[in-house]
Amino acid sequence: MLTNRRLPAVVLIVALTVGAALTFTILRLESRAAAARFDRMADLVAGRLHERINQHIALLQATAASFESTNGTVDAGTFARYVAGLGLRDDYSGIQGIGFARLVTAQAAPQAIPAEVAANYGARVTLHPPTDQPVAGAIVLLEPQDDRNAAALGYDMFSGPVRRLAMTEAARTGSPQASGPVQLVQEITDAKQTGFLVYIAVRAGAPGTAPAPFAQVAGFVYAPFRAGDLHAAAVRDGEVPLPVTLRTVDLAAPDTPLFDDAAGASAVNPRQVVRTLDVAGRQWQVTVTEAAGFARQYDHVATAFVGALSLLLALATAALVRVNARAIAAARHSARLAADMAEDRNLMLQEMKHRIKNHIARIQAIARHTRRGAADLDDFDKVFSARLSAMASTQDLLTRDRYGTANLQDLIRREIEQVMLAEQAARVMDGPVVQLDARQAQSVGLVIHELATNAMKYGQTTDGIPEMLIVWRIIDRAGREWLELDWIESKATAPADPSRGGFGTQLMEAMVEGDLNGRITRDFGPQGMHVTIAFPLVSDMTA
Repeated sequence: MLTNRRLPAVVLIVALTVGAALTFTILRLESRAAAARFDRMADLVAGRLHERINQHIALLQATAASFESTNGTVDAGTFARYVAGLGLRDDYSGIQGIGFARLVTAQAAPQAIPAEVAANYGARVTLHPPTDQPVAGAIVLLEPQDDRNAAALGYDMFSGPVRRLAMTEAARTGSPQASGPVQLVQEITDAKQTGFLVYIAVRAGAPGTAPAPFAQVAGFVYAPFRAGDLHAAAVRDGEVPLPVTLRTVDLAAPDTPLFDDAAGASAVNPRQVVRTLDVAGRQWQVTVTEAAGFARQYDHVATAFVGALSLLLALATAALVRVNARAIAAARHSARLAADMAEDRNLMLQEMKHRIKNHIARIQAIARHTRRGAADLDDFDKVFSARLSAMASTQDLLTRDRYGTANLQDLIRREIEQVMLAEQAARVMDGPVVQLDARQAQSVGLVIHELATNAMKYGQTTDGIPEMLIVWRIIDRAGREWLELDWIESKATAPADPSRGGFGTQLMEAMVEGDLNGRITRDFGPQGMHVTIAFPLVSDMTA
């Protein structure tokens, strides 16, 4: 048998072992959660990159259709106005422009290409570079015109093997075709980026003298892309870059990366995932790597808490064996911990019950309001279903991805339009346009939801419509912008004890004061209830 002297040490070792195992388990779960978060971020970046390229290709397809309708002949002024209207510089980061490369035989090209460029832009150019190919595909239109794009006029893209392969595939398949990585002709400064091009063949009405597959091809609508600008736009979340680095290669030409900023990766065991994109007939491999800033301060709070708690319990257990008095103290400590856990569970259950009751009350109020105005059962079913859909839409707006934003007026309107007509809702709201980020939208949405629910359940009404006024403004506090919102119910009556709020009041205070670092006040007077909500805007979200 163990002696009384050895027993505390054995108990301490066993308790520490169990605690260490539990702490390690929590650490693994938290690491898996962080890995899942990183996977979602990688999917987001890759999806943004792919979506941007597809948007650009859609522009090219529309442009190619316009060229085909005129057999490959477009007035330069008309083309310039068309491209200017697209807003490439503002809305399509990465694309250098949209152009047209005329396809002519090698014998006719030295005279035909300079003549067409001169007719389009009044510029004197020569066909370049020299080529031994039977045809030339030279740039005769490229917008918007700037120093970079002007340098490309007259360039025979068919002379180079990388561009020639893409042009040949575009002519053969009739589909958009991307090239491998190249250095664009427009790279006339020291800040050069790797680029690529996307081509769409423009068919002419009558066959030409060019060999197959170019016999009926008048030329190519194309777009040059700066891969660095394209990737930078995909990584930005608003104005703040996501904490990842990218390395993108064309699998058919892996030795020349399209983009690589891996130098910014985290130095210690960075997470890394690989995504493959189909880009106009080419396969891109995008390697997303964790960068400094991905790890959050609270990622391992549970591990630290469990580890500390395990150590405390181990020491307490050893002390129990040594001193009976400490055993009593440790038992009380354990009881307090159990009570706290029970209270937490009870709070969660109460919150679930409260949310369910609120939703039921809201649905009942919608049903009553719909029933009063319905002409028959079919009319009731149609209107009631529509209002339930609006309720679901509001909930979806409040719980969407954290990278989105929500308009404050839309958020409020979606709530109050469930209890009043749209024109009535428009009359009770007033304030500037304010965009909330996802965290703010979720918290504000819960508060507005709570206020609207309480108005339906307890507010005095006129013809079944709560009398209320909702106004908001942007104010300056110590150099920071704050949102201040007033919710006024003119016929609301004060509770028996206004200073003592229920669970709904606690929830609103937790959202505003805890999550938004703001304040909420509720006053009752002769004119009714006046709730004021104020919190700082994280960034300048006003329009």
